[in-house]
Amino acid sequence: MSMMSVSVIVPNLHDPMIDRTVEGLLKQTYRGKYEIIIIGQDKYNLLEKFKKRKQVKIITTKKPEIASVNRNIGIKKTRGDYLFFIDSDCIPEPNWIRWHMKNHINTDRVVIGSFLLEKSTNFWQFCDNISHFYAFSSKRKKGVADAFSAANSSLPKSLLKKVGIFNEHLAIGEDLEMSLRMQKAHLSLIFEPLAQVAHLPSSRTSFISMLKHSYSWGQNSLKVRTKFLEVRSLPFFMKNRLTLIFMTPIISIGVAANIFLSIPHLMRYFYILPIIACSKFAWCIGAISTWRKE
Repeated sequence: MSMMSVSVIVPNLHDPMIDRTVEGLLKQTYRGKYEIIIIGQDKYNLLEKFKKRKQVKIITTKKPEIASVNRNIGIKKTRGDYLFFIDSDCIPEPNWIRWHMKNHINTDRVVIGSFLLEKSTNFWQFCDNISHFYAFSSKRKKGVADAFSAANSSLPKSLLKKVGIFNEHLAIGEDLEMSLRMQKAHLSLIFEPLAQVAHLPSSRTSFISMLKHSYSWGQNSLKVRTKFLEVRSLPFFMKNRLTLIFMTPIISIGVAANIFLSIPHLMRYFYILPIIACSKFAWCIGAISTWRKE
């Protein structure tokens, strides 16, 4: 495994904790060769202290770019055999690369890591992480994954020939779009709960910020999924705008309840179920708004 070279790609747009992400990457226990490529802009100059590190490559874009664009710029600069993706608001555990790489031995597949939900630094961040990243909870068992997350994933560079790079027209939902392309290309996706990161988005500090996040996801998810119906069909309540409108309260409560039932560990936080239901309600409203625009 130590013979495999790795390139870690980190898109950054003035993230106030990008230095903590890089520090976490530099503390990896992986004994093989790996490089860290950070692409974007850093108005806080948090990357200044890493400029002399040969392992770290910093690429500053001429103008602010969305994450998918920055990732694609990074992909073109990589030298590693394996590409790792992590977001600028994620801090990896020391064995993060090692656990990913263990799943790449003698096989060509995509590995998706997990999120340490309980390492959230504030209440609303915690609620948002449960609402949107419960499927990648570190408490879930290892197994086949049905979704890809660009905040914590890896794959052999050679697989990009089959699936392509990130869709630069999507500011949100590029993960889902990539997931569906991977399924269309019949790639194997595996979920590794021991490849862990803490997801700490600084913008999630209020109930309103969480609802806005959910609303945006609802808008973009429907747009993406309607273009890949041959890969994954829509649930019946998403096939008709009126059905979704009338069923939104039921869907919101049902999905929120299912999150807690699917991960028994979360039952200790049952008191936030109404907040998660509100988040899912906002998701539905976002999806409905997409129909209105079309």
